[in-house]
Amino acid sequence: MVHRRHMLLLFALSITAAGCSIIGHCDYKSVSVPTDNDRDLTLNSSYELREVEAAMRSNQEYEIRGGVFGPAGEERGELYISRTFDGVRYTIKLGKDHLGRNTFKLHTLNFDGYPNGSVVGGASCQTPDRVIRGNVIRMIKDLPLSNQQRRELMENIRVFRGDLRPFPFL
Repeated sequence: MVHRRHMLLLFALSITAAGCSIIGHCDYKSVSVPTDNDRDLTLNSSYELREVEAAMRSNQEYEIRGGVFGPAGEERGELYISRTFDGVRYTIKLGKDHLGRNTFKLHTLNFDGYPNGSVVGGASCQTPDRVIRGNVIRMIKDLPLSNQQRRELMENIRVFRGDLRPFPFL
Protein backbone atom coordinates (compact mmCIF):
# COMPACT_ATOMS: atom_id res chain seq x y z
CA MET A 1 0.00 0.00 0.00
CA VAL A 2 2.75 2.48 0.91
CA HIS A 3 4.67 1.48 -2.22
CA ARG A 4 1.63 2.20 -4.44
CA ARG A 5 1.12 5.67 -2.86
CA HIS A 6 4.81 6.43 -3.36
CA MET A 7 4.58 5.45 -7.03
CA LEU A 8 1.42 7.56 -7.54
CA LEU A 9 3.14 10.55 -5.94
CA LEU A 10 6.19 10.13 -8.20
CA PHE A 11 3.93 9.81 -11.24
CA ALA A 12 2.03 13.00 -10.28
CA LEU A 13 5.32 14.88 -9.76
CA SER A 14 6.68 13.72 -13.12
CA ILE A 15 3.52 14.93 -14.91
CA THR A 16 3.78 18.29 -13.13
CA ALA A 17 7.45 18.64 -14.08
CA ALA A 18 6.70 17.75 -17.70
CA GLY A 19 3.89 20.32 -17.78
CA CYS A 20 6.18 23.03 -16.38
CA SER A 21 8.84 22.34 -18.98
CA ILE A 22 6.24 22.58 -21.74
CA ILE A 23 4.87 25.84 -20.37
CA GLY A 24 8.39 27.25 -20.12
CA HIS A 25 9.40 26.22 -23.66
CA CYS A 26 9.92 29.06 -26.12
CA ASP A 27 11.05 29.00 -29.75
CA TYR A 28 10.09 32.62 -30.47
CA LYS A 29 7.91 35.48 -29.22
CA SER A 30 5.13 37.09 -31.20
CA VAL A 31 2.08 39.28 -30.82
CA SER A 32 -1.63 38.65 -31.18
CA VAL A 33 -5.02 39.97 -30.17
CA PRO A 34 -7.06 38.42 -27.33
CA THR A 35 -9.38 36.16 -29.37
CA ASP A 36 -9.95 32.43 -29.64
CA ASN A 37 -8.47 30.45 -32.53
CA ASP A 38 -6.47 33.38 -33.89
CA ARG A 39 -9.60 35.21 -35.08
CA ASP A 40 -9.68 38.91 -35.88
CA LEU A 41 -10.78 41.14 -33.00
CA THR A 42 -13.97 43.14 -33.63
CA LEU A 43 -13.44 46.75 -32.57
CA ASN A 44 -15.79 49.25 -30.98
CA SER A 45 -14.11 52.16 -32.78
CA SER A 46 -14.75 52.85 -36.43
CA TYR A 47 -12.17 54.11 -38.93
CA GLU A 48 -11.93 54.67 -42.66
CA LEU A 49 -9.72 52.03 -44.29
CA ARG A 50 -9.27 54.23 -47.39
CA GLU A 51 -7.73 57.03 -45.31
CA VAL A 52 -5.47 54.63 -43.42
CA GLU A 53 -4.33 53.00 -46.66
CA ALA A 54 -3.56 56.31 -48.40
CA ALA A 55 -1.57 57.67 -45.45
CA MET A 56 0.42 54.49 -44.85
CA ARG A 57 1.30 53.96 -48.53
CA SER A 58 3.06 57.34 -48.44
CA ASN A 59 5.24 56.30 -45.45
CA GLN A 60 8.45 54.66 -46.73
CA GLU A 61 9.01 52.76 -43.46
CA TYR A 62 5.98 50.55 -44.12
CA GLU A 63 5.09 47.83 -46.58
CA ILE A 64 1.38 47.78 -47.46
CA ARG A 65 -0.33 44.66 -48.80
CA GLY A 66 -3.95 44.08 -49.65
CA GLY A 67 -5.99 47.21 -49.67
CA VAL A 68 -9.46 48.51 -49.65
CA PHE A 69 -9.76 47.79 -53.37
CA GLY A 70 -8.25 44.93 -55.33
CA PRO A 71 -6.64 45.12 -58.79
CA ALA A 72 -10.02 44.79 -60.53
CA GLY A 73 -11.58 47.52 -58.37
CA GLU A 74 -13.43 45.07 -56.12
CA GLU A 75 -13.73 46.01 -52.46
CA ARG A 76 -11.51 43.79 -50.30
CA GLY A 77 -11.69 45.37 -46.90
CA GLU A 78 -8.35 44.02 -45.64
CA LEU A 79 -5.21 46.06 -45.20
CA TYR A 80 -1.88 44.56 -44.04
CA ILE A 81 0.57 47.15 -42.69
CA SER A 82 4.08 45.78 -42.01
CA ARG A 83 7.30 47.20 -40.63
CA THR A 84 10.56 45.48 -39.76
CA PHE A 85 12.35 45.99 -36.43
CA ASP A 86 15.66 44.13 -35.88
CA GLY A 87 14.91 41.57 -38.60
CA VAL A 88 11.37 40.82 -37.39
CA ARG A 89 8.43 41.86 -39.57
CA TYR A 90 5.49 43.07 -37.48
CA THR A 91 2.13 43.16 -39.25
CA ILE A 92 -1.08 44.92 -38.32
CA LYS A 93 -4.14 43.70 -40.19
CA LEU A 94 -7.06 46.11 -40.33
CA GLY A 95 -10.27 45.01 -41.95
CA LYS A 96 -14.04 44.78 -41.94
CA ASP A 97 -16.09 41.75 -40.96
CA HIS A 98 -19.16 40.54 -42.88
CA LEU A 99 -21.31 43.02 -40.93
CA GLY A 100 -19.07 45.97 -41.84
CA ARG A 101 -17.52 46.30 -38.36
CA ASN A 102 -13.83 47.18 -38.10
CA THR A 103 -11.45 44.36 -37.17
CA PHE A 104 -7.84 44.13 -35.96
CA LYS A 105 -5.18 41.41 -35.90
CA LEU A 106 -1.41 41.22 -35.21
CA HIS A 107 1.44 38.85 -36.03
CA THR A 108 5.20 38.67 -36.61
CA LEU A 109 7.60 36.83 -38.92
CA ASN A 110 11.39 36.60 -38.80
CA PHE A 111 13.34 35.90 -42.00
CA ASP A 112 16.71 36.96 -40.54
CA GLY A 113 19.39 34.28 -40.68
CA TYR A 114 17.11 31.50 -41.92
CA PRO A 115 18.30 29.85 -45.15
CA ASN A 116 16.30 29.11 -48.29
CA GLY A 117 13.42 31.44 -47.48
CA SER A 118 12.53 29.66 -44.25
CA VAL A 119 11.04 31.67 -41.46
CA VAL A 120 10.34 31.54 -37.74
CA GLY A 121 7.36 33.11 -36.03
CA GLY A 122 8.88 36.19 -34.48
CA ALA A 123 11.39 37.72 -32.12
CA SER A 124 13.98 35.88 -30.06
CA CYS A 125 12.76 34.53 -26.71
CA GLN A 126 15.33 36.80 -25.04
CA THR A 127 13.63 39.92 -26.43
CA PRO A 128 11.80 41.63 -23.56
CA ASP A 129 8.01 41.76 -23.92
CA ARG A 130 8.14 45.57 -23.45
CA VAL A 131 10.34 45.88 -26.59
CA ILE A 132 7.98 43.74 -28.68
CA ARG A 133 4.94 45.61 -27.38
CA GLY A 134 6.75 48.93 -27.93
CA ASN A 135 7.35 48.11 -31.61
CA VAL A 136 3.63 47.51 -32.14
CA ILE A 137 2.73 50.69 -30.24
CA ARG A 138 5.14 52.65 -32.46
CA MET A 139 3.32 51.31 -35.53
CA ILE A 140 -0.10 52.12 -34.07
CA LYS A 141 1.01 55.67 -33.31
CA ASP A 142 1.96 56.09 -36.98
CA LEU A 143 -1.58 55.20 -38.10
CA PRO A 144 -3.83 58.17 -38.99
CA LEU A 145 -6.30 57.46 -36.17
CA SER A 146 -7.74 59.40 -33.25
CA ASN A 147 -6.31 58.91 -29.75
CA GLN A 148 -9.39 56.86 -28.79
CA GLN A 149 -8.97 54.57 -31.82
CA ARG A 150 -5.24 54.12 -31.08
CA ARG A 151 -5.98 53.41 -27.41
CA GLU A 152 -8.39 50.60 -28.34
CA LEU A 153 -5.74 48.97 -30.54
CA MET A 154 -3.01 49.37 -27.89
CA GLU A 155 -5.21 47.83 -25.19
CA ASN A 156 -5.50 44.65 -27.26
CA ILE A 157 -1.82 43.80 -27.83
CA ARG A 158 -0.78 40.42 -26.42
CA VAL A 159 2.82 39.16 -26.41
CA PHE A 160 3.12 35.36 -26.33
CA ARG A 161 5.74 32.61 -26.47
CA GLY A 162 5.62 30.46 -29.61
CA ASP A 163 6.38 26.76 -29.77
CA LEU A 164 7.46 25.13 -33.04
CA ARG A 165 7.24 21.54 -31.78
CA PRO A 166 4.59 19.58 -33.71
CA PHE A 167 2.77 18.35 -30.55
CA PRO A 168 3.93 20.54 -27.65
CA PHE A 169 1.26 19.16 -25.33
CA LEU A 170 2.55 15.56 -25.51
